[in-house]
Amino acid sequence: MEKSREYAIEVRGLTKQFGDFKAVKKIDLNIEKGMVYGFLGPNGAGKTTTVRMLATLLEIDGGTATIFGYDVQTEPKKIRPRIALTGQYSSVDEDLTGKENLVMICRLMGFSRKDSKKRALDLLEAFGLFDAANKQTNQALLKRWAFLSFSIQLLESFRKYTCENRQMTITFGGTK
Repeated sequence: MEKSREYAIEVRGLTKQFGDFKAVKKIDLNIEKGMVYGFLGPNGAGKTTTVRMLATLLEIDGGTATIFGYDVQTEPKKIRPRIALTGQYSSVDEDLTGKENLVMICRLMGFSRKDSKKRALDLLEAFGLFDAANKQTNQALLKRWAFLSFSIQLLESFRKYTCENRQMTITFGGTK
């Protein structure tokens, strides 16, 4: 696909299927550079699935998509440093588990699946959220969302970190 100067996002016939269920059915979309764009619709409409495909986190089954002219399927490493993704509540998407939220951000930052999972579990443990790792964040207490949001911000701001304990003694690149 030719690199576009006009659109930040170009989508043609985007499709995703899980077994017999068609989650996304041939979406066509153009989003101009500099625009803020949100997906609205009922549960099950394919919003999250579409965003995950465009963010290079989920494989596309059909159609094409480019972000800033880079092909989502063949050039994900060129796309990830150029995009930011946030859920509907701060940096926490309540439809995902705590672990899934953190893994998603790590993957967007370019970490491998293995490293993303390890970092997510380390942060959940450090902030005393390990028991909520596999629960949707909307099942957790609102107070705990703040810690998850903070964890995500740590991931976005610092590639090297050490969390010593849940009282937030944190080392960033050798300074406390």
